[in-house]
Amino acid sequence: MPQDPRLTERKLHMTVVYPDGTVYNGKRDLRPIVDDLRLDSLPLDAWSVCDIAADEGFFAYWAEGKNAKRVVAIDVDDFGRYDWGFDRDEKFISEANQGRAAGGKRVFDMHHENINSRVEYFPDSIYDLRPEVHGTFDLLLNFGLLYHLRHPLMSFDIARRVCTGTMIVETQINNAHGADIPLMQFYPSTEHRSASDWSGLSTACVTHMMRNAGFTHMFYSKVNYPHRHRQIFVGCVTEQHQALFTNNPNLTYCDDKYWADCYEKSLVWDGKDWQLGTTPKPPTTIRTDAPEPAPKAPTATIATPAKQNSIATGLRKLFTKNN
Repeated sequence: MPQDPRLTERKLHMTVVYPDGTVYNGKRDLRPIVDDLRLDSLPLDAWSVCDIAADEGFFAYWAEGKNAKRVVAIDVDDFGRYDWGFDRDEKFISEANQGRAAGGKRVFDMHHENINSRVEYFPDSIYDLRPEVHGTFDLLLNFGLLYHLRHPLMSFDIARRVCTGTMIVETQINNAHGADIPLMQFYPSTEHRSASDWSGLSTACVTHMMRNAGFTHMFYSKVNYPHRHRQIFVGCVTEQHQALFTNNPNLTYCDDKYWADCYEKSLVWDGKDWQLGTTPKPPTTIRTDAPEPAPKAPTATIATPAKQNSIATGLRKLFTKNN
C-alpha cells in the first residue's frame, strides 16, 4: 500500500505495521520494546487491551494485529484538554493544536480507514476512564503520558479501576536525587522541556505510586531505556499476570528487599525528628481498607545520607528554637 498522500507533508511520529506487512515509518519505532518485553507471547486473543494516550495508534493497531479480543484507544484531540492548572498557556495550546492538525488523530484515522480497523476510539484522557463507559481491560499500555500529568498518583488510581491484569508505563524519570527514594519534582514552568510537562518522578516514586494504587506486583526496566532519562514499569494486579513477566531478563522485580531498601534510604518523621527510615519497618502488604490518612509531612529532596543527616539536624535546631 503506497504512502497516503494526505500525509506527505509530515513525517509520522509512530511507526505502524499493518496486518499485510505494510510499514508506515515514523520517528519513533516501538517494535523493539514489544520484543524486549516479550509482548507478542501474551495471550492477547483472550484479552481486552486499552491504548492510553494512543496518539497515532501504534499499540492499538499492534494489539488488533495480534487478534486481541477487544481493543480501545483513548486520547484527547485538543491541547486545550491537556492537564492545565488555573492559568493555561493559550499561546502554547494554539501552536500545539496547529501542529496536531497535521497528525495525531488524523494519522490514527488514516490507519483505521486503511485496514478497516475494529479498534474503538474514545476522545478521552486517562482521568476520564470509567469501567461503566470504557469497560475493563487485561492490558493497559500507558506510554509517554505520565510526565504530562499534574496528578500522576490519581491517574494510577483511575487506571486501576479499569485494569484486571497488567498496566505497562513508559515515562520520563528524574533520578537527580536518587533512584531509590520516592520523590517527584514538580515542573511549574518549562524546567523539563515543555509547558505541558509537569512531573518528574524518580524510579522509586513510580513503583511506589503504582503499588499504592493497587498494582501489587511491580517490575521496572533498566534506567535510560528506551531513551535517555526514560524507563518502563510493569504493574500486575494478579499473580497469574506477574508470572508472565517474572522470567524476563529485561525487567527487575520489586521484591520485599527492594521496598525495604527504598524505605531505609528515605527520611521518616518519628514524632520528634526526621530520621533515616530504619524503624518502623515498612509494610509488606498494600493497605486496601486504610482509614482516611492524616496529613503527611513533606518529603525532602535528598541525595545522600550525609545530606539527610544535615537536614535532620537543621530541623531539630529549628524546632528547638521555636519551642
